[in-house]
Amino acid sequence: MFELDNKSRLPIYEQIVNEMQAQVVKGILEPGDRVPSIRELAALLGINPNTVSKAYQELERLEILSTVKGRGTFITEQTGKMLSEKTLLDAKKRLKEAVIHLKALGISEIEINNWVKEAEEE
Repeated sequence: MFELDNKSRLPIYEQIVNEMQAQVVKGILEPGDRVPSIRELAALLGINPNTVSKAYQELERLEILSTVKGRGTFITEQTGKMLSEKTLLDAKKRLKEAVIHLKALGISEIEINNWVKEAEEE
């Protein structure tokens, strides 16, 4: 389904949340799609089921996932459009904050643009 970065400062459960959100935005996961059970995903990723459970709880709080007892866990119907708009707004806000911070550190616009291009290539 996806890979985790064990070297990342971001907790594993947040990486799962972010990756599922990204897959919805990209259209890889669509509303109504069934996602692996907590145990299935934990086994696939080689992590503790409690970590996946924490990620799924957060995704349910964000109304991205919905669990139907006895049937499984699914991407909610309204997720695609809502998440796309929210994700774009959040990304724009974070980018703006990062640029302001970098400029305050004395980094030139040219250097910032070069870093953005490097990030695209990774």
